[in-house]
Amino acid sequence: MAKELNSVQALRSNTEFSGYLKWARRQKGPTSFRVRRAKNRR
Repeated sequence: MAKELNSVQALRSNTEFSGYLKWARRQKGPTSFRVRRAKNRR
């Protein structure tokens, strides 16, 4: 999959991912999010 979908244009043209991208664009909420790491990995 990484070899086939290695660019934004390839993701947009793929029928399975294009549906997901449309769905993700419609979601409300913050445009950025915080990722928390485990305390033992700091």
